[in-house]
Amino acid sequence: MRIAVLAPLAASLLAAPLAGQAVRSTATVTPEGIFVTEQSDLAAPKAGPTFTSGTNPNPSAAGLRWTLPNPAGMPWISMRVATGNHGTFHWLGQDLNFRRVQLVASTDDQAPALPIYEDPYPAATLAKVEIEAADEAPTAVGVWFDTINSQSQVRLYSGFSATPTPFAGPVVREHDISDDGSVIALGFTDTNGNAAAAIVDQSFAPISTAVAPTGPFVQLDLSDDGSTLLMASATTNYVFDVATGNLVFQDSSTVFHQAHVIDGDGDTWGRGGFDVRLWKRIGGTYQLLLSFDDPFFQISSGYTAAGLS
Repeated sequence: MRIAVLAPLAASLLAAPLAGQAVRSTATVTPEGIFVTEQSDLAAPKAGPTFTSGTNPNPSAAGLRWTLPNPAGMPWISMRVATGNHGTFHWLGQDLNFRRVQLVASTDDQAPALPIYEDPYPAATLAKVEIEAADEAPTAVGVWFDTINSQSQVRLYSGFSATPTPFAGPVVREHDISDDGSVIALGFTDTNGNAAAAIVDQSFAPISTAVAPTGPFVQLDLSDDGSTLLMASATTNYVFDVATGNLVFQDSSTVFHQAHVIDGDGDTWGRGGFDVRLWKRIGGTYQLLLSFDDPFFQISSGYTAAGLS
């Protein structure tokens, strides 16, 4: 992980990690700023399958493999595209006239491409379809949310099956899935008006439920390994242990909760807001590692994006 900071950073934030830790952080001072570099003993990502390059069956000046046009006079918009790490298949979440999920193979040789299957959702004004795919498994989860009538449908897609598994539960606003597809987090506002998440496995069987102490649901992020959930209410960012649903950390140091991110194993998380802050788990406790506020950045809406490698 490499974090660029364009302002002086307090020396206390760059303290050496505790002895015996599996993670080591070093800081390099340059004219451009301070760069924090993290080295970890975590296992390297699993290597994916190898593919042999072939001739593009549908060559074009733009280098396109294939296109997927909409029917004449009935346009749709692919608002969401979900692709795993290997790029073999693409789940398309389509809105407007045709609200549906389509599965299309990257290796499709036809022009136009022919979806492996299509799964339609109800056509409701302002309804949207979200799709998230696992990086290391042929699994995806689609969520249809009707903003006007406050209702949703959640469906699990596995492999080439055109028959998804439906989820029966609360009105889901947002979702995420672990790399291997074994853990799925479904975010909603519970009957008490607080942010919550139903954490389930790949068959929608419950694992745990995470409930924020206060504030309606805003967004969530699941760590890649499925161990840790970061969830924001309207007032606070919360970190939960997925296996138990227990709250392990919270931060209310900003009033802006539309931008946050968590890393692959849940050890590091950050948020935007009226400043940028980053926490790292050291000795079992999240500790503030970085706090940055650009004095020349005067936009009142704050920082609206965050990212971690």
